[in-house]
Amino acid sequence: MAVKPHDREPPLQRLIALYGVRGVARLLDIKGPSVANWKRIPAERVLELEAATGINRKKLRPDLYGAPRARPTRNSLAA
Repeated sequence: MAVKPHDREPPLQRLIALYGVRGVARLLDIKGPSVANWKRIPAERVLELEAATGINRKKLRPDLYGAPRARPTRNSLAA
């Protein structure tokens, strides 16, 4: 059974709005029902989708490729 559109994460919703489920499947050379069952873009597909669409990986999966956390500096540790 396909995932309902409102159950998908926003980056996947936007990708499907642009290309459609079948279009995304064609980009990845997979079957449409596989894409229809996604709730989010699988981590193993992000780089392939980035190459195929030009959409930055940070926009496709910000939870994986978002801005790195600030690392503590010596000054902040001394406080």
